[in-house]
Amino acid sequence: MLRLAELPFARETDLSTAASRPIESAQIKRALRQQAAQLERLLGEAAQRLRLSWWFSVVQGQLLDAAQACEADLMVLGSAFAPMRLSPSTQRRHSSRGSVLALYDASPETERALTAAAALAAHQHAELRVLVVACDTKGCVARQARAQQWLARAGGSAHFIRILSADLEHLPRIVREQHADYVVVPNNSTLLQAAGLDLLLARAGCPLILSR
Repeated sequence: MLRLAELPFARETDLSTAASRPIESAQIKRALRQQAAQLERLLGEAAQRLRLSWWFSVVQGQLLDAAQACEADLMVLGSAFAPMRLSPSTQRRHSSRGSVLALYDASPETERALTAAAALAAHQHAELRVLVVACDTKGCVARQARAQQWLARAGGSAHFIRILSADLEHLPRIVREQHADYVVVPNNSTLLQAAGLDLLLARAGCPLILSR
């Protein structure tokens, strides 16, 4: 947006008046500062409730590149199509208790992501949904049984959805159909290489939580 504002021919149209005017870089920067201030306030309030130390910074550049360069155990990502929220939406709270969706293929990466998703679901009093991925139906059944055993030992439960590896290209649509408040995925996993993290972030319709 900032680069666009520097172009002499760039203009914007007001949807309410249909008036066209040049895009002003100062106005965009002011709007971004306001948005950053709001996010910093929300983060501070959430950290204070949980008694966590915290810090906030603004980084200019590509979201995924900046996030993956950060050495963190968990990263929460939002986008213009998946706005970040620190609690389930008002509409979702009234219609159900909300849900957390985790991707699982029995790899160590997805088992760590399942651990994080189960903890988040318990904290939010939300339903845990597990998207079990395998090459065939037999593999899905076996991996689901493994995940169920792990959750049972941890005193938890989940609703399971099975998908085949060949259908990972449709992962954003599958995630949207689940109406999840959050999706927990392992960073740099083969699952995301097949589905495309950038595509999932843009089209999932909810924040993504990356687990290392």
